Amino acid sequence: MANANYLKGRAFEYARMKYYREVMKLDVLRTAGSHGAWDLIAIDSERSLVHLIQCKVCKDLSTGKRLLKNFMNSPPYKPMEGIYQTMEVKIAGSTDVHRVVV
Repeated sequence: MANANYLKGRAFEYARMKYYREVMKLDVLRTAGSHGAWDLIAIDSERSLVHLIQCKVCKDLSTGKRLLKNFMNSPPYKPMEGIYQTMEVKIAGSTDVHRVVV
């Protein structure tokens, strides 16, 4: 059986996939098992934009804020036109999603 942290993270990824598909009207791919920098890739073909998304579930807000700050200060790739790098953090037990976009 999968561990609880993995299950929480996977559930958050699926919730964000649903958000990007239904609310943002984007095509979304989940990079399950890749263990790379991105959990989701969302494509906006109408505007020729790509969203690279990292999803994290944290135990507390201070940890989440630290992750977001570190991501903002040092994203995985240098900024590129038409490509948005995003980190989204959910605090366990909350429905709020905190995010930064580079």
